[in-house]
Amino acid sequence: MASRSQIRKLFVRMYSADTFSATSPLKANGSVHSSTMSVQPNVVAKLTNGDLKKANGTLTPPSIPKEKVIPLEELMEIAEQFAERLPEGEFTPAEVQGFLLTRKKEPKRALDEVGEWRDNLQAAKAAKTKLTPSQ
Repeated sequence: MASRSQIRKLFVRMYSADTFSATSPLKANGSVHSSTMSVQPNVVAKLTNGDLKKANGTLTPPSIPKEKVIPLEELMEIAEQFAERLPEGEFTPAEVQGFLLTRKKEPKRALDEVGEWRDNLQAAKAAKTKLTPSQ
């Protein structure tokens, strides 16, 4: 089950503008840093999917319109709010990631809709665990 820290990291990784770069804005504890890391697995996946364009012999990601890029500081705040809306240890990282993938380019929409998703998933899980009386 996912901790709040894991939920926050999933959110930031999903919506970070530098998803395609070889650097990451996160330290292991979820705080921001600027050191260089090895190439992330999603970069390799993007290479095989043909999403990167080759210009002057260099692979580059598709451009993101500037008006759609959320500054990292604002993204971190949205990620914190998102994580606070989910109970710690109740949802798997895969469940959270699945929710975020359906709102892949819309972090504010994900924040707006996470409460309803949480309530619906909790109700569905509760319905599965209820015992029916034997006859």
